[in-house]
Amino acid sequence: MSLLTGTHNTNVNHSHFSNVGQNQYNIIHTHGQNITFSTAENESILSSLEPVDRTGYYVPPCMNGTRKAIFEKVDSWLLDVNAHNILWISGSPGVGKSTIASSLVSMLEGRGRLGASFFFKRGDAALSDPGVVWRTVAFDLAESDPAVARRVVANLKGKKVNPRRPDIELHFQYMVEDPLKYKEATAMFDDSGRRDEVGRATDQQQRNIGAGELDQVVKQLENGDTSKKLHPVVVLDALDECGFGRSESASAQRRIFLDSVTNWSRLPPQFKLIVTSRDYDIPKSFRNVCDHIVLDTGDLVSSDANSDVQTFFEKRFTDVAASYPSLSQTWPGNSIIVQLTAYAAGLFIWADTVIRFVEQGVANEQLDLLLTSGFREGGDRVDALYGQILDLSFRDCKANIHERFRTVVGAIVLAKAPLRRIDLKRFVGTEENEPSIDFILQKLSPVISIGDRDNIIRVCHLSFTDFMCNSNRLDKPFAISRSTHSEVMALNCLRIMNRQLKFNICGLESSYLRNDEVQDLSTRVEGMIPVFLLYSCRFFVEHLKDITDEKCGVAVVKEIERFLHFHFLYWLEVMSLREWISVAVKVLGDMTQWLKVISFCPRWCYTH
Repeated sequence: MSLLTGTHNTNVNHSHFSNVGQNQYNIIHTHGQNITFSTAENESILSSLEPVDRTGYYVPPCMNGTRKAIFEKVDSWLLDVNAHNILWISGSPGVGKSTIASSLVSMLEGRGRLGASFFFKRGDAALSDPGVVWRTVAFDLAESDPAVARRVVANLKGKKVNPRRPDIELHFQYMVEDPLKYKEATAMFDDSGRRDEVGRATDQQQRNIGAGELDQVVKQLENGDTSKKLHPVVVLDALDECGFGRSESASAQRRIFLDSVTNWSRLPPQFKLIVTSRDYDIPKSFRNVCDHIVLDTGDLVSSDANSDVQTFFEKRFTDVAASYPSLSQTWPGNSIIVQLTAYAAGLFIWADTVIRFVEQGVANEQLDLLLTSGFREGGDRVDALYGQILDLSFRDCKANIHERFRTVVGAIVLAKAPLRRIDLKRFVGTEENEPSIDFILQKLSPVISIGDRDNIIRVCHLSFTDFMCNSNRLDKPFAISRSTHSEVMALNCLRIMNRQLKFNICGLESSYLRNDEVQDLSTRVEGMIPVFLLYSCRFFVEHLKDITDEKCGVAVVKEIERFLHFHFLYWLEVMSLREWISVAVKVLGDMTQWLKVISFCPRWCYTH
């Protein structure tokens, strides 16, 4: 039996036991490591932050041996106490910003300096929502730092901020800025020999200190009197993919979030923030408070970047050649690699797409197809390559492949969360057979991948979605109309709900138990509510909102009417079982607004 069994409010520190009062984080120091414990109450309070699950979105890091010059600049910035505490890494789509961010996360983790990371992803409802970022960052910081955790808990218990209300400004102020300043202030007290005074303080005492002496220390920090200790670093990737939406509220939330990112500059200089994004719609106020690394492409591409792209080609072609005993280890030769490097002009996504196309068939024949068809040097090189690959991949197909292509790819690129391959047929809107879908996905393997383990379909880069949905390409055979195919997705989500939703979908024996009182509820939800139904319940309104045509199809209106009359309560049950009540509230608000707009649609009048 453990020596601590049955004990309460106990601080264990080098075998010294002391009563420190309730609601304290207690630390065991074991071989230089801090193991943090918290009361069940505090754990529950921190869990109310509801951090976004980011495990399903992984960006591979840079290839070993590349981007050394960039990492050296970042290292110098991390050590420079006189630098701005925000570092902005910018560049055009496909230059490799996210892979750099991923490498930096791994590097910081290895050094024990990663405080939190958040990788935005446009098109993913959760990973593009600016309202969830700071509470997710706060949870990560609190999880690794007892001082931050104490302050976050105190602010939540004091009702200073509500994590379920998407007030981004207050989220940053009371869940990130104030706790980090508190962390540094307590560290300064500790360095002054007052560790016991702070460590033994109860929640009330902490609030008293925070209102008095502690605030004086915070002011010293703001004036530059900082500790030389290494502090955690936060990484935000793809800031330009945050908060995209056509509504005024979405635009307002994005502006508020960008302001809060700018406000990171109010923190002491040792608290570092790394941000990556395109140089697009970034306010001047942010530009003025950060150090800036530009990843140039095209005619401005640096020799270091060209060298990195060439290294990428050399290593990837070596891997390809290894599968062909008839090809030399140096295939396709230095001159061709140099030629491809020049065409890439610093765009790693261009280089990666070329390799994926080569891997799609017989390697030397695939490469010859690309080289003989010629590369366009002017304009958007990535878009030109996408168009070239589509033309080559589907050059010998029948005429009806274009409509099938749009149906399948429209569902993939417009999905609000990645779809599983097994579920794709339910969203394509026609009776496409599985071999037809397999054929299209195989041809698109240079730009769309399917996970071996999770069976999830992923677009390799956002630039492909932008290319497919570009309104200037709607006359092209492979173009996707965002509005038209959003209507298809909305219609199929509604049909899925109207067919699959039913009373007591999880077969619960009693309706008198709360969800948390059902011991096997998570197992029931996983086993009895299909993934495609959960997707439909959560995102059908998001697809409705993307319909921008003046007229909405009669079929959609009829399915909505059927849903509201016969399946609405069953939908609420599913949202409750998945603990998506806050999402349900937003869905209802958005649907109400959408119905107000669509009520003026002639087709609606026609059906009524």
